[in-house]
Amino acid sequence: MNALFLLCVLFSLGELGYSWQYPRNADQTLWAFRSCQREGKNPDLVKKWMNWELPNNRETHCYVKCILTHLGSYDDKYGSIKIDKVKIQYSSRGLHIPVGLRKLAEPTNGFCKDVYDKTIDFFKSQKTNLQKAYYGTKEDSNKWYSENPNTKPKGMKISVFCKEKNREGGKEGTCKHA
Repeated sequence: MNALFLLCVLFSLGELGYSWQYPRNADQTLWAFRSCQREGKNPDLVKKWMNWELPNNRETHCYVKCILTHLGSYDDKYGSIKIDKVKIQYSSRGLHIPVGLRKLAEPTNGFCKDVYDKTIDFFKSQKTNLQKAYYGTKEDSNKWYSENPNTKPKGMKISVFCKEKNREGGKEGTCKHA
């Protein structure tokens, strides 16, 4: 009984981790993209993903699902895109809600390929807006970081950031990076 309770708590915390803040900021989206790119086995594919190119292959299928999951936009339980989260992200960045977004809410079987097939037309037609909505250009990302100087800069180790300016105040483990 205790093990079952603990397991439920852990699953709940995992889901909570993806839902702490919406809309996502540039630091959170960068973490999502980089986390999923690190899972890539093929360096040539990772380079394509970094340019928002999503070729139709098994590894890219799982990359797309990973991104949607890490951005908090994929509902694993129902196998569908959380269009309410996408709407919030778009609105927060001053973008119009895309026509046809509702189609993404229809469930998939949860397999990477099915999620890819469900979303690829949306990714292709909305590439520029998605990049804007999720800080997917250097310009948008750099602008956000310059406006948020208390956030760990890109490329800096968290340990260096926390020690700099004594951000932990003498209490190890209390530094926040975003």
